[in-house]
Order: sequence, then structure tokens, then C-alpha cells
Amino acid sequence: MSCLEIIGVEAGYGKIRVIQGVNIKVDEGKVTLLVGPNGSGKSTLAKAIIGLIPLSKGSIFLNGRKISGMITEKLVKMGLAFVPETRHLFQDMSVRENLLMGGITLPDSKVEEQMEKVYQLFPVLKERSSQIAGTLSGGEQQMLAIARALITNSKVLILDEPCNGIAPGVIDKIFEVIIHLRQKGVAIFLIDQNAEAIEIADYAYAMRMGRIVAEGKPDEVFSVKNIKRLFLS
Repeated sequence: MSCLEIIGVEAGYGKIRVIQGVNIKVDEGKVTLLVGPNGSGKSTLAKAIIGLIPLSKGSIFLNGRKISGMITEKLVKMGLAFVPETRHLFQDMSVRENLLMGGITLPDSKVEEQMEKVYQLFPVLKERSSQIAGTLSGGEQQMLAIARALITNSKVLILDEPCNGIAPGVIDKIFEVIIHLRQKGVAIFLIDQNAEAIEIADYAYAMRMGRIVAEGKPDEVFSVKNIKRLFLS
């Protein structure tokens, strides 16, 4: 079942159209991977899905419901979570306060329960619950950004370059969590170039200059021919 479906989407900034005619499906309990060179439009697509930039054409569906044009807050309430490459943490707030901000749409009775769930995924965050977010390591900040997104018990998770500039040990932990979430039925749209991302992906898309140029099983998409076309031509 496709939890997230992107049909003929075009979007950009002002008159500049960055992505053109993009079609992608993200299924329940699967990791769907998007790769492509820097500047190919991957992050722009993520922002368009979550409602941070408007579509100029096309439609987006979440669990069969059209969400094109909806505001980000409403999409979060509907179960769509987004972890941007830049993390967007509240740097002067504690770990716990960041998590509370992530759960602001939850009923008060659910906040502590959900916080314990994300602490189980990332025990180091519980140890550092009173620490100011801006003083955490880069890897710990990334874990906090993911935990904050998950605190709403989201069913569709978009991760934009979660392993960028992070130590190998933390990368391993992040992929452990991604695999755990997949087993729980979460639909994961992963934007990443990391080799481990390719290994765990169920389906993959390759983007170049704002268009999808290849899709299929990861071993098909990452054939020598496609890699040369994506990154060397």
C-alpha cells in the first residue's frame, strides 16, 4: 500500500522550476530511497511534500487523501514527519524542551508516553535530556532531530541526508532505527547517498536535474551504467 504518492509534481522558487514531472510512491513498511547529485532537486522535493514550498503542477496524496496545498502543521497532525538536512533544532533549548516542541500537537496525556518511546530508540537523549541542544555533538543533534519528528507517532517519515557529516558509529545507530521503524510499518522516504542506505532500501529512485531518471530495485538503479549517467556525465 502506498502511504505517500507523488504524481507529476513540479515545484521551485519563484519562476525557477527545480523539479519537473516527478512521480514517486512510498509504501507502508518500506524504505524508499532517493539519490542524485547535489543540486538535482532532492531537498526541494522534500520541502514540496511537507508544504514548505508550493506546487506549480501535480498532486501529492497521503494515505489516499490529497494533501497538495495543505499547511505543514496539518500534515504533521495527519502523520507526516520531516527531518531536514539542516535539522532546525531549537539550539538554546534543552533536549527535553525540543522534544516537547515536537509533540506540541499531541494531547498532554500522550506526550510523556511518546517521549519514552523515542528515548528507547535513542537512549543517549534520555541521558542528555537536560542538556542544551546546541552543545550536543553533530550526531546527537541528528538523533534529536529524528526523535523530535517521531514523537508524534508518525506513519510516514521523510529523512533528508540524515548521515551527512556524522561519525560512522552514529550512522550505524540511525540505520538501526530506520530498520526498526520499517519493521513497525512506518513508510520511510530516505534521501541519502550513503552505502548503507542503498543496502537497506526496498526501492530506489535516482534524480538528475529535477527529473527522475531511473527507478527500481536498488541493484538495478545503482548499476554501473546508471551511476555513470547520474554522477559522471
